[in-house]
Amino acid sequence: YYDIGYTIATLIKEELPYKLKVLTDKSLGSFENCKLLKKKKVEFAIIQNDTPINFENVNKTINYDPGIRSVMPLYPEVIFILYKPGAKPRTLRELIVGRRIGLGPVTSGTARLMKILFNEFGIKENEYKHVYTSFGENKIGNRIDVSCAVTGYNNSRIQKMLKQGAKIFSIDDIALAKRGSAVDGFCLKYPHARTFIIPRNTYGKSPSNPVLTLAVDSILVTSVHVPTDIVYNITKTIMEKRQILINKNKLLSSLHEKFDKSVINFPLHEGARQYFERNKPSFFEKYSEMIGVFFSIFLAFIGLGASFFKWRKQ
Repeated sequence: YYDIGYTIATLIKEELPYKLKVLTDKSLGSFENCKLLKKKKVEFAIIQNDTPINFENVNKTINYDPGIRSVMPLYPEVIFILYKPGAKPRTLRELIVGRRIGLGPVTSGTARLMKILFNEFGIKENEYKHVYTSFGENKIGNRIDVSCAVTGYNNSRIQKMLKQGAKIFSIDDIALAKRGSAVDGFCLKYPHARTFIIPRNTYGKSPSNPVLTLAVDSILVTSVHVPTDIVYNITKTIMEKRQILINKNKLLSSLHEKFDKSVINFPLHEGARQYFERNKPSFFEKYSEMIGVFFSIFLAFIGLGASFFKWRKQ
């Protein structure tokens, strides 16, 4: 998040008269970022798209608006389940049960999503040991048997573990991707996630075979209190300078305007909505042909009426 945030902030400072400061802390994740937004301590943040609206207490059903608004999806955050090279698990249950599982910070979106995933595959929380660390310390080692991460595909921590011999677990047969795999079944019940394939040799010689896993979009969000013109200008700058951002960080190659707004967890900010709908045809443009037909019929009636009154007069 820091790398992406810094890349975007640098561009904004170069293109717009806004002063941006990028915050960094080992505890900052989706939940903490949402709390900072709600308390008006930050104006923009990056979060996982599956972050619940009731992020302050996910165990309770709370119907309220926390005042958080989406700006745009940034890039897919891929689920990595890495294990030691000696293990040869055939199923996810065989890999997880009885082992020490690295989940990142206890309040992170990674920990929450992995628990949901394991539960859907019939693995209860008391069947494995939770190991909570900072994101940087979530590595396979003496404390962790299986490291779980929800992050960009080019995360240096993931690449380092793979170079040291770690393996990426494929949740199901790659041949069943989008053809009824267990991953597809999870996505059906958890619509914020989608099927994702890590190609063979993405990281040098790893993985030796394609990996079937999941991804959740990372979202740039803001507060409902941030002025519309500021959000519009930032959205416009990011989209129009997209190629500059991609050259600085390949993760942002996923930036595009035609995203499915119905799957974004928090509603679009008005400034972002105005930008993305700027080319949307007006009412008259959209119904011009129909209006033309009705106008022609109207003129025809006027002509008939005039002819009728002329006939009566005669």
